[in-house]
Amino acid sequence: MPIKHTTEDLAAARATSTFAVSKMTDIVHGPRRAETLRFLTSLAKNDQILRKDDRPYLGRTERFYRSMQIQKRYIELRNQYGFDVEELMYFRWIYDEYAFTDLHELMFLPTLRAQASAEQLAKWMPEAENFKWIGCYAQTELGHGSNVKELETRAVLDLQTDEWVLDTPTITSSKFWIGALGRMATHAILMAQLVIKGQSYGIHPFLLPVRSLKDHNVLPGVTIMDIGPKIGANSQDNGFMQLNGVRIPRENMLMRYSRVTREGAYIKPPHDRLSFGTMTYVRVTLVDQSFFYLSRAVTIATRYTAVRRQNRDQSISGLDGGEVTVMDYGMVQHRLFPLIVLSYAFAFTRDRMTAMYHQMIKQINDGDMRMLAQVHAESSGLKSYCTLVAAEGIEEARRVCGGHGYSQASGIPGFYGTFLASNTYEGENYLLTQQTTKYLIRQLRSFQSKKTGDLSPDTAYLQRAASADLANEKIQSTKKADLATRSVQAHALEHRAARLVLEVADMDAVPGRRWTDLNVAMARAARAHSQLFVWRALAEKVDSVRRSGPEGLVSILSEMRDIYFLWILTGADAGDFLEDGYAQGAQARDLLAEKLKDMRKNAVALVDAFDWDDYVLDSALGRYDGKVYEALIDFAKKEPLNKQPVVVGYQEIVRPLLDGQCGRYKPKARL
Repeated sequence: MPIKHTTEDLAAARATSTFAVSKMTDIVHGPRRAETLRFLTSLAKNDQILRKDDRPYLGRTERFYRSMQIQKRYIELRNQYGFDVEELMYFRWIYDEYAFTDLHELMFLPTLRAQASAEQLAKWMPEAENFKWIGCYAQTELGHGSNVKELETRAVLDLQTDEWVLDTPTITSSKFWIGALGRMATHAILMAQLVIKGQSYGIHPFLLPVRSLKDHNVLPGVTIMDIGPKIGANSQDNGFMQLNGVRIPRENMLMRYSRVTREGAYIKPPHDRLSFGTMTYVRVTLVDQSFFYLSRAVTIATRYTAVRRQNRDQSISGLDGGEVTVMDYGMVQHRLFPLIVLSYAFAFTRDRMTAMYHQMIKQINDGDMRMLAQVHAESSGLKSYCTLVAAEGIEEARRVCGGHGYSQASGIPGFYGTFLASNTYEGENYLLTQQTTKYLIRQLRSFQSKKTGDLSPDTAYLQRAASADLANEKIQSTKKADLATRSVQAHALEHRAARLVLEVADMDAVPGRRWTDLNVAMARAARAHSQLFVWRALAEKVDSVRRSGPEGLVSILSEMRDIYFLWILTGADAGDFLEDGYAQGAQARDLLAEKLKDMRKNAVALVDAFDWDDYVLDSALGRYDGKVYEALIDFAKKEPLNKQPVVVGYQEIVRPLLDGQCGRYKPKARL
């Protein structure tokens, strides 16, 4: 019998919205992206090969075979419709089966495009782009990950044969965790120490064939295997590889920037950070991925808490059965609603960071390298912050769903395990913060020495770190309402970031101070800077919509900007504002509680505006129609264990147990 109140509760939650959902969808995605996402979703959910409903019941071998079928279908559809790079990325996220095409298109192709010479591109790209090759990116080693400079794999130039001789000379130099390498890749971008006449010139990329294009067997001198099951992403064949005297032509070194001549002369690149281009691009996309997966989780949790009823509150009248809707609990609002705000903030941060990245690429193509350091630093900090907060937020959204959140039926555990890896790959999150803080320290010291306007708009606040007045600054509010003003928020976040950067810069200036002793302070400074960047993305979106956007959205966007600021001021980062006496938290906590309670009327509409189809969510709890309990039962019916009336193994295992054939239990004290 259908449970009527769930659909009614969800409809009632939608009816209280103060804005047009379709207009908010265009704000969060942009009209073109929103239309593209709908088309891609329709394409995926109507394709039987891309079905999701049976995936939780498949073992790893079955799941891996299914993923190969999915990737073949993906390539067919890619070729049929001619999707661009961004559309392909979204399509993969929508059907959501992490496999070899992800690494091929996210790492292998971008590295070729960015670092191969024109001659190499003409030779290699027709094969690579049409999947006549399957590529991977072989950087991480068993003994080294984020510390790329210390990779041990060697590429030694043999001047007589004009070849590179490739070796992994130690166990720790073995390539490890390489996505798509375990069973699928035919080629790898190999990151190795370039050695000429005994001199090392650092890490460079090489194109390495690893499997035969005739029969897919591993090539001589190459040893490869899959590394085994992981927390998530088990449809991906992460691989291990050792090389023993493998030879490739000298021309297989990617030579757009660095080059080696036939005579063995090394020609260095115009800028030492050009080789980081692929990782910078990936880090930018990870901000977008953080939005995608966090918004997916909060959509599920928000809809579910709008229909789930639990416990009675005699002070609330008019409830069918007298039970309270879970969303009406203040603790649920405190845990869940900031995650909705963070999802929007990450979407706007994606747009801001992507624009900065494309501006950098345009300048590089014109020979201008000035933005390289800034974009590297910003993308490193944001990758660390956004993926960390998104992973924590996804898990919090799962917990908000209570016991049912633990079931694969909720839709959250499956993609949470896969997304969790983003906290480590492309730079371990806490190590990455060093990249951001080093840049900020250099910016501060440059300003202190020159007293000029060389600071970028995003680091202009560091001028305050050079002022003696910084230590005496206080929050610019006299009453609670002041905390909801743009200027007060900007002043507070800039003060905190400036103080923390100055603090770590002063620590670094102490003679004999070890860099490793600064790691915690550096992480705090980078987090403060990245939170300021994200807040600016929200604030700028409010300003943009106020100037030219649809009516009715400024108010709710402003509320989200305020909630994000108050969440920082009162949450895990509150100590940064308290320790120098800049601000107290009482008024901020009260205002945050008020704003979260007021957000209740728009909560469901805000997640509806993400426009994620039930196919994308793949969740019994997050269904658009609210029929969560019926969906949970349907999920249980599909469990293969339920196909037989009596459990397999009953006669040989259970029956002897029930018949007492396992002996009698006689407790014996051991203590």
